[in-house]
Amino acid sequence: MRGGVPQPLCSDLEKRLSKQLLLPPKDALQYSKELIGACTYLYEKGIIHRDIKPANLLLKKEHLKISDFGVERLLEQDSRNTFKNGTVAGSPCYMAPEVLR
Repeated sequence: MRGGVPQPLCSDLEKRLSKQLLLPPKDALQYSKELIGACTYLYEKGIIHRDIKPANLLLKKEHLKISDFGVERLLEQDSRNTFKNGTVAGSPCYMAPEVLR
């Protein structure tokens, strides 16, 4: 609590980057390692997130956690990045170029 106002339990990387464009190298390395570890874990469980972006990376006690699994898919499912109605899954600005072809 600050000044009697409850503080959020966590923030996201997008909010941090809006306040501090360049992360200290130590933080950037830590977040990168945590993100790689989390994505590796998901992949080993057969899950692909499909919307990794700063707004979906929560920071809690300076540790990175992935959030928003709304467009994830299982590896056994159709490998295309689209839904049945033809809409693309994910955030275009953060998609790999091969997904957008």
